[in-house]
Amino acid sequence: MPGRPEHADSEEQQDELTVGSFTSPAICLQFPATADLPQAHSLVLRYMQYMLGYVDYPDKPTDLLRHRFPSKVGGVPAWLDPLNLPTAQQLTCSVTGQTMRFLLQVYCPVDDNPIDAFHRMIFLFISPRGDELHQRGAVRALRCQLPRANPFYGDSPAPASQKAPQPLQESEQQLSLERDPWRVAEHEQHVAAGTAAATVGPAAFVEQELIVEPEPNEDEVEQSGQQQSEVQRLLSSYRARVADEGEYDESELPADLVDELEGAVGPAQQIFAVRETGWTLQMHSGGSRRINLHAGSMYAFPAGCC
Repeated sequence: MPGRPEHADSEEQQDELTVGSFTSPAICLQFPATADLPQAHSLVLRYMQYMLGYVDYPDKPTDLLRHRFPSKVGGVPAWLDPLNLPTAQQLTCSVTGQTMRFLLQVYCPVDDNPIDAFHRMIFLFISPRGDELHQRGAVRALRCQLPRANPFYGDSPAPASQKAPQPLQESEQQLSLERDPWRVAEHEQHVAAGTAAATVGPAAFVEQELIVEPEPNEDEVEQSGQQQSEVQRLLSSYRARVADEGEYDESELPADLVDELEGAVGPAQQIFAVRETGWTLQMHSGGSRRINLHAGSMYAFPAGCC
């Protein structure tokens, strides 16, 4: 298939670059002389961006099938290339000799290489023996990538109504099932149909979506802290007015206080709610203003949740 990376053929190199559709990812940093290592380390940190991941249950099980290009933890692998799968050797733990367990996968296309790596997925497998994870060969990362023009996915995202990937031809599916310890091609059909699939392959971890976001930088953290301080100041002003003038209903809230509070909201908080005992002030920035009075404690809601 066009766009496949070059692979090593020698046994010595197989731990670093594995054969077939999958390769082991490697990050190479060329440092200057040893005396300059602190300077080089500082330079790397300056341009490095950390990504933070957390897990949550998907809205629908079909959201984690391969045509959605999911990042996820647990379950069975959502193979990017359903035909060119890892070999049995690549999926065998070098310590125990058993099939490795699938831990997670991350969808990470390469922006500066859209031709060969328009789609790219990193898969992480671990030894079935947790007490052996420190041993060489007990943890393995495999990379799979596809060009934009490929036999499995169109140029545009699959519509929401498409529950399953495009089916493979019968001969292709049989070939895939023979090489796949998890028999993912069958698993996809069961998930799309909403039926329970038989447990096949190594024991699976609980399946959840892996949501990845950039770590906020120091300026963003400081700005967020300043905004929270300003909100607290405005809330104190509101409580003082309530103490002097009594509770407000929705039509009586002071316009100047509401305007100040709306102005204190940062761009990352397009929708937020601040709850204090006896009342709630809920505002939709950039849209119609809405005030609700309820009891509760303080919450912050991300955009799109309300």
